Amino acid sequence: MQTEYQTKDGRGFTVRPIALPEDRDAVLRLDTSVVSRERFRIDMRGTGLTDNGFGIDVEHELLPAPLQKTFPLDGELGDEQFWQERFVAERIPDTGTGSGSVIGFLALRYERWNRRMVIWHLYVDREARGQGVGRALLAAAEHSARSAKCWCLWLEVTNVNVPAIRFYEALGFEVAGFDRSLYDPDGEAGSETALYLTRAVGTRTGTRETPR
Repeated sequence: MQTEYQTKDGRGFTVRPIALPEDRDAVLRLDTSVVSRERFRIDMRGTGLTDNGFGIDVEHELLPAPLQKTFPLDGELGDEQFWQERFVAERIPDTGTGSGSVIGFLALRYERWNRRMVIWHLYVDREARGQGVGRALLAAAEHSARSAKCWCLWLEVTNVNVPAIRFYEALGFEVAGFDRSLYDPDGEAGSETALYLTRAVGTRTGTRETPR
């Protein structure tokens, strides 16, 4: 599948399946960095569902200083068994011939047991953001999900990546949960919380019953 689009400034680009090893270097050159000046702080009252007063508090707050995060892709292009589908967004050359520059990357994995399509990677080069490239990559993800008869798209994003959270919520994603233990507590993201977002693309085949 290859689909043509136009950015908001009128430049053409395509979304197509990745070609390896040809696209490898171009994908690795993507600027995946994001600068955030805010976060959603998530606090728990109590640690168990049976605790009196158990609850979750979410507060939007400004960070004391801008935080820059980069998401390296060095080790993410070689595992042919793990990724079901990968796509790139590529600018159409002004001359109309030859190859263009890669400006986005999408990696998907289908989870058969619960019929959901997981977005493992969705990155748009920093210089190409705000032009509709991310929306086009999401359209490819939804097409793949529908083809596989998935009922939803699902992804994980850190609570400090507020630009990404706002992007997904603007496109209909909803919070499905969070995980305070996903990231290595001794690592760079040790103080961050993982948020899980989802958007329905199909229907459930059954109904959920309340356990008795």
